[in-house]
Amino acid sequence: MKIPIVKHSHDQANKLLELGLIGGAEVSRILGVDSKDVSRMANKGYIPEPLGSISGRSVWCRSVILAHLKSIEFLKFIEDEGLEAKFENWLPQ
Repeated sequence: MKIPIVKHSHDQANKLLELGLIGGAEVSRILGVDSKDVSRMANKGYIPEPLGSISGRSVWCRSVILAHLKSIEFLKFIEDEGLEAKFENWLPQ
C-alpha cells in the first residue's frame, strides 16, 4: 500500500489515522506517558513494536495500542519504571 506523504505533519497524521495507523506522539497521548517512553516501552516488549516507519517516523496500529491500555505488560511497565500514567487518557476516542 502506498501512503501519500504530505508536507504538513497534521495532514499526515490525519491520513495515517484514516488508515488505522498512529505515530509515536499519538501513542504517547493515548497511553498517557511521556513521548520518550514510547520507544522504550516497545523495546522492552511492554507494547508491540511499531509496524514500520513512514518518513522516518514509527507507526503503530491504533486498535492494537488501544487493546494494550490495560494489559498486564503495560501496567507492569508503569510499575517497573516508577512512572505515573495519566489514567484520564485511558478512554477510547
